[in-house]
Amino acid sequence: MSTAVLPDGWRNRLVLVESKDTLFADALLRAGLVRPDAVAGRIELLVDVHPLVMKRLRDWIAAYLPKPDIG
Repeated sequence: MSTAVLPDGWRNRLVLVESKDTLFADALLRAGLVRPDAVAGRIELLVDVHPLVMKRLRDWIAAYLPKPDIG
């Protein structure tokens, strides 16, 4: 197994996630085809991600995770 080597400046060529990608991910989660806790775990494995992007991802998946029982 080898790791891909990306060209210089690849981060500058990234594009925003399109709404259809968000809708697709939402559909997978709602249909139970993907477990929210598994996605949350994978988010934590990401490396070299800007802290604001990580916050956005964590906030996004938190909407699908069970709410803690307060009381």
